[in-house]
Amino acid sequence: MIGSLSGNVTYIGIDYILLDVSGVGYQVYLPQRVLSSVSKGDELLLLIHTFVREDNISLFGFLDAQDKQIFLELNKVSGVGSKTALNILGVMPAEEIINSILYEDSKNFTRVSGIGNKAAQRIINELKDKTAKISKDDNVISVTSKINKKDNMKSVPNNILYDAVSALENLGYQKSHIIDIVKDICQDEDNLANVISKSLKAVSKI
Repeated sequence: MIGSLSGNVTYIGIDYILLDVSGVGYQVYLPQRVLSSVSKGDELLLLIHTFVREDNISLFGFLDAQDKQIFLELNKVSGVGSKTALNILGVMPAEEIINSILYEDSKNFTRVSGIGNKAAQRIINELKDKTAKISKDDNVISVTSKINKKDNMKSVPNNILYDAVSALENLGYQKSHIIDIVKDICQDEDNLANVISKSLKAVSKI
């Protein structure tokens, strides 16, 4: 199993590079936003996920552990293969993907070619209850989303949810600790000031 590769870029394809490692050229698929920033001759250190099946072995490369972990989580979603997961990371960095799941922002996923409304909602539904521990720069970021599962729950207005969570973050609260509280309050309240006030009261009781 290849965990990482370090070498020089010798060729740039449509969705991959050839990375020369001590005279051996490895074909490594990269997210488009990473690929667009790479030039021939660059020296890269890539974290590698090796995808193996009977007729094919593919290498997928990432600049940091956060992107790789999100790729692996996306790849577990039914109907989302490795190439689709890579396409999502080609449009959005890992942090934006995490926020889109936490805020249930399906429209953000539909920006990705090949992702429609149903696929976007499936990604959110299958990942929203998971805890993703993502290592980046030797720090572990824990993101937990425990979505309220009441029947006939009305949709949370994303702009109010986002602004309320941002306001509480600015006061020193961690997103992973307040996201569920704010979501619950947004079910019955659509005034930003009231959402923030009620959220603060709820947080203070924890």
